[in-house]
Amino acid sequence: MVLIVINPRLTHPLTGGQVVCATLGVSGMVLVWRAWVNWRVGRGGEPVSEPLRVLLVIAAPIWALLPFFSDRLMGGTDARWYAYMLRDFIDQLHAGVFPVFIGQGEFAWNGGVHPFRSAPAYMHVAGLWDLLTWRSLNTLALQHLTVLTAGLAGALGFYAAAVALLPTRRWMAAGFAMLYAVSPAWLGVLYCADAYMTFMALAVLPAVLYGNARSLVAEDGRGYGWLAVGLALVWMCHPPTAMLSMLATLLLQGGSFLLGRAPMSRWREAAGGAVLFCGLAAYYFVGMGELPKAPGVGLRDGWQLLGLLLALMGLGNGLLLDRSRWWLLAVPVGGGLAGLGCPPWMTWILATSVLVVGTVALRYWRGGRGRTENACVILFVALLLGAGLAQAWTGPENPARNLATLEGVRANQLHAKEFFLPVSADLSTQGNFQPGTGLWLILLLLSVGFVRPGALASKLFFIAACLPFFAIVRVPWISDFLVGYAPDGLVLIVSFTLPIRITPIMSALLAMSGVVWWASAVKTSATRRGLQAVLALCLGWGLWQAFPFVQKGWAITDNRTRSVDHFRPENAVLDRFAYDLLPQSAYFSHGRTD
Repeated sequence: MVLIVINPRLTHPLTGGQVVCATLGVSGMVLVWRAWVNWRVGRGGEPVSEPLRVLLVIAAPIWALLPFFSDRLMGGTDARWYAYMLRDFIDQLHAGVFPVFIGQGEFAWNGGVHPFRSAPAYMHVAGLWDLLTWRSLNTLALQHLTVLTAGLAGALGFYAAAVALLPTRRWMAAGFAMLYAVSPAWLGVLYCADAYMTFMALAVLPAVLYGNARSLVAEDGRGYGWLAVGLALVWMCHPPTAMLSMLATLLLQGGSFLLGRAPMSRWREAAGGAVLFCGLAAYYFVGMGELPKAPGVGLRDGWQLLGLLLALMGLGNGLLLDRSRWWLLAVPVGGGLAGLGCPPWMTWILATSVLVVGTVALRYWRGGRGRTENACVILFVALLLGAGLAQAWTGPENPARNLATLEGVRANQLHAKEFFLPVSADLSTQGNFQPGTGLWLILLLLSVGFVRPGALASKLFFIAACLPFFAIVRVPWISDFLVGYAPDGLVLIVSFTLPIRITPIMSALLAMSGVVWWASAVKTSATRRGLQAVLALCLGWGLWQAFPFVQKGWAITDNRTRSVDHFRPENAVLDRFAYDLLPQSAYFSHGRTD
């Protein structure tokens, strides 16, 4: 009924078939969800308002992605290139080739391996839709169906994860799910950058978030199966997002094992999850293993990360948790290993150690003894201040810094003023890849709760969501060090404008941080009522910020004739040269892309 009412007012009205398809799809998802809930809680146990919540959760991404209910080209060169690669993938499927590892046809005639190997989930989802629709849809319709699938799966997946953590607060879970699905960070990379691979990760990140949250909140060894499945799938969706997800997982799990409870059952389940991840990800990494790699990068990165881990273990166990002074031996060993990979990191570990030792000495001078409840806060603040001190010591011209990422973070400071304001109507390419004002408010609330005694899980999620902030908004000295001396492997994989890569995963972590904080730290009813009002404000603001992206989607949708012309073989060949900035051969001297 809603679609019928608003359809005549749309810039590109949907056809009757599209309206029916959307309605049947939503109805089917609600029915499947209801059956799943009844199976979980017993026949007749479904909450009365559950169908309404599911409809609202589904409606948010449908509204934000409404322009993608189309079989016409939307976007620029990247959107067209992704469509060409998908057309080649579909043509190979029709010819009986599977799995598809390399371009072979007229639309990928140069033998490209990206995204056939590097991000195949986009193509596999489109291939499944091609099978289910009896090959009746054109390439652009299949491309847009991958977006709609990812948006709906991401919203419902996040809602399922939030309900599992907040079983008695389903309306709050629905609010966080909608806030996650309509974040400008996700819509920006889709509408402004044509980043289809990045957007596919929206669908599977809830599994990663839930696996981490479940294993941290209860510390009982549960949740590692979902974590393994999610990490394996996110590598299939988008390698840069997967790398950042892996780093966030290492931070969350490492911090929990170091500062929380780690019984043998938890170690056993974590090891089982690691084995499961290796098995599920083998298909992806074996295929990617055939591609050339930069020499020596992995070894240097390993020394850096291992050294930092050992140093943190030594400082945490030897000083802050007061377990055994023998742990302090790990600090110089870790500093030395980190220095092998990146000498300024040894300076960073030294500065951090001095700050932690000073904090512990001050606590003893004031009469404090034994284990501290603020170990997580002390380590995080010491690491940030230590990075600033290390940058001041090494100076701005140190040859070990990574110039590409450093210049990227310096360029981002030009957009910091716009970054925190409501999304502007012009949707400039750089300034609006932001989590959104609603999620910024959640970050502010989490920062207030971070310094107070509370659950370790919520503190660790705050740190994981807060760290990307220093890569997208320049904080003097701290950002210069953290980004300028980042591991080379991370730089090579991310290898693009930082906000496009970092803000989506930051938005996901912020949304789940709110869920974890609510599940573990919010106790009083008065606090709950106040936070419910804040979440309602955040959600309303987030939906309002999504509206300019929907408008942009209608504005950049091409007409049907031009969309068909883009797939003329001669235009595909010319576009391949233009996209790669290759010199055109002599026999193309009279060709043109119309």
